[in-house]
Amino acid sequence: MGRKNEESETQQAWRTSPNVVNPLLEPDMDAELAKMYRDDFREFIEPNLVIRNKWGQIVPFRMNRAQRMVYRLIQKIRSQGKPVRLIILKARRIGFSMAIQVVGFHRCVFRQNHSALVVAHLKQAAERISKYSQRFNAHIPAALPFLSGVRDKTGDIVWRNGSSFRVETAGSKDALRSD
Repeated sequence: MGRKNEESETQQAWRTSPNVVNPLLEPDMDAELAKMYRDDFREFIEPNLVIRNKWGQIVPFRMNRAQRMVYRLIQKIRSQGKPVRLIILKARRIGFSMAIQVVGFHRCVFRQNHSALVVAHLKQAAERISKYSQRFNAHIPAALPFLSGVRDKTGDIVWRNGSSFRVETAGSKDALRSD
């Protein structure tokens, strides 16, 4: 019985904090839609996140087979209660960087005080990868304005819920810095 009261106090703190955005309590957001987006990764990403395809067109993001495989691996690690730390030997044009960006973006949007970090091998690659999350953020539908983050002075995307997304270069002194 005491445990139930603790949970409701936590939920109440979440609800009343001015610095936290809970998608389920946003006045302009349909609660069922927010819950579905929070709980169903693919249901959120496919209608809401966009990418630039190889012809330069802005199109909805759809996971390919390799990306789905990485996502399933991430889910397996999480289900074991372990932190996800992946080192992916990069194959060209498979979309692993994009998949990791999408997973991190979703977690930052829907989880309080979550920090996502992607480390690239070269500065040019880090800049290209950073554009993925910037594009996701810039194209959040008008009906979901609270899901948009803002770029801070360091170039990170930060959200009102305390989450942040950063892309660094492996040689950067800040790449493995904890916030």
